[in-house]
Amino acid sequence: MGATSFMHRFTHHDWRMGVRELQRQAEEEYGHRQGYSGAINSCHHISLHRPNRVFRDMKDVSDYVRGRLELLGKREGEVMDLGVIGFSIARPVVYEFRGYFPYDPRLLRGRKEPAALLTVKGFPLRYGTLGQLKTYGMELVLNEKFEYDYYIVSRNTDRVYVVTGEGRMVKSTTRKSGNGVLVLPYHEWVVYGWAAE
Repeated sequence: MGATSFMHRFTHHDWRMGVRELQRQAEEEYGHRQGYSGAINSCHHISLHRPNRVFRDMKDVSDYVRGRLELLGKREGEVMDLGVIGFSIARPVVYEFRGYFPYDPRLLRGRKEPAALLTVKGFPLRYGTLGQLKTYGMELVLNEKFEYDYYIVSRNTDRVYVVTGEGRMVKSTTRKSGNGVLVLPYHEWVVYGWAAE
């Protein structure tokens, strides 16, 4: 079994997450093929490489990568940071949920608090007023870096509210932040190496 070289450019705030996404896409497209797909998903040892130079353009990067490939073995790869291209700015928001959310309406029965903050699976986390739970839910989403959504149900209304994140990409080289906002720098990366085939 041989090896074939690969090189991909991607943008992400975390190079490991970006590489995992590329591997997942390759798995869907090429399959596993007993670990010999010839794509990035068959390269298991990818590490961060920090070159001591500045690249002028992508041709310069490609020339450098060709030299680095000579030093790598089968199933080995490297990732290089090409710099920050912008910032992802996310803030927590609450809005009316427009889908089906399964929860047990009896969870508010016998409680003096009129509303409950629930997990995605419908488990109650906290009880209180609608306003208190909206504030608490937004703090929770921000502290957990937007990994989870939460839902608010109330016995005073038949509406269900979702607490989630709303983000946008800012193509800027300045980092701007404010209260209640998570700012993640997005880098351009290049990953290369040898995939088993």
